[in-house]
Amino acid sequence: MEEYGNMPKDDQKNLKELLREQDYFEQYCSKALLFMEEKMTEAAKNLYRELDKPQIKFEVSSELEFRPISMTTSGDIYFGQWNLEDNSHEGIGIGINPRGQVYQGSFRNNRFHGSGLIIYKSGLRYYKGAIKDHKRNGNGLYVASTGYRYDGEWENEKASGYGVETFPSGAKYEGYFVNDNRCGFGKYVYPDKERYEGEWKSHRPNGYGHYIKANGSQHFGNFKDRKTLGFGSEVKPDGRMLQGEWDEVGIKAGIFTDTKGREYQIKSEKDPVIKKFH
Repeated sequence: MEEYGNMPKDDQKNLKELLREQDYFEQYCSKALLFMEEKMTEAAKNLYRELDKPQIKFEVSSELEFRPISMTTSGDIYFGQWNLEDNSHEGIGIGINPRGQVYQGSFRNNRFHGSGLIIYKSGLRYYKGAIKDHKRNGNGLYVASTGYRYDGEWENEKASGYGVETFPSGAKYEGYFVNDNRCGFGKYVYPDKERYEGEWKSHRPNGYGHYIKANGSQHFGNFKDRKTLGFGSEVKPDGRMLQGEWDEVGIKAGIFTDTKGREYQIKSEKDPVIKKFH
């Protein structure tokens, strides 16, 4: 497979003519994609194969032209469609930059634009989804070799909008993000299976929410950085309930209700009656 930039102009012209013939075009595409694969870093190539070599489908257009593989003076390699008017990458293609990053999908004005697959230079992570002007924008899936995954909305490379995070520890978050931070309503399951459902801010439970502990106890109320703070109520699996105001230490005033419905005033976390709850 010869690179377009290294071919004499007459040969370039002949090859461009041949690419208009369907049979030759299909043969050339197969060889070109194998050539591009060999230009990938070993790690990126392995990941590309693990993803079953995602199919690339070229669409015929009178405004676009297929050309042989080209390489720029800066080392970028590209195979795909070109805009006839401004001589730019536009349509469907596959590109590899000098750093080893691989992109396969839609191009516009020489930039990633539309939808596609990005395999990052390390070969340890990839993104598949909507792209605008070289950046993750819209809905897409990001996967790292560590086992971390994010599937949801993006804005300028950051998780923004609704999405689902899963972690190798087994933890999972479903909810809203702003600039890569959990923000708004969301549900989080911790590795120990404790769960929080409610408001988030600055990546942590902040605001009103519902927390279920591993032992089955449930807390309804206000939270600050995952800690109970302000008015709330906590209910044990057997029906015992503690209702009142919490601070950084614990409950500072409230009412304890036992399994028989009897109520006791609580004045602080050190109140002797609190032992009946804990």
